[in-house]
Amino acid sequence: MGDVIGDDVHPPTLEEQTPEFLSNFLEKGFTILSEYGWYIVIFGSITYYLWATKVKPMYERWKKSAEESAYSAKYHKDPALFQARQEIMEAARRRMQEELEVKARQYLEKQKEIAEANRLERIADWERHEKGLGYRSKMKPKESDSGNSSQNYNPLMGSGGSSGYRPPKKSCCSGGGCG
Repeated sequence: MGDVIGDDVHPPTLEEQTPEFLSNFLEKGFTILSEYGWYIVIFGSITYYLWATKVKPMYERWKKSAEESAYSAKYHKDPALFQARQEIMEAARRRMQEELEVKARQYLEKQKEIAEANRLERIADWERHEKGLGYRSKMKPKESDSGNSSQNYNPLMGSGGSSGYRPPKKSCCSGGGCG
């Protein structure tokens, strides 16, 4: 217990050095890579190709069949569970069918309203014609200028629209007449 810790426990200067086992490992690794690099690349490519085309599809088929057999075994052992699942699925189907029928009824009602509006409009047109007021215009009303200009806007034409520069017509004879 009377040991005195001296100054010689720590080295006088601390230098960062790579451990010897790591430097040997890196040196051997670079040597192997420089000598057998192409072999490693080719082996890796072949391994990846075989995995992607052969092994992975076989594994996925095996996994799927294992899941299916576990699923069927689970419901085969407990028919009440199977019945409950079937009832849940049937209820979901009924609910989806009811939603579809409601949407179909709404669509038919909307179509009937549109047809009735068109019929009344035609009747009004005929009555105007009978009174001698003439038919209404069959042309659709034009859109406002702001809607029309944004639809036909071309940044290459400038702000003037189609009243800008137009290149001359090309002729078959260059530099003069064909005369």
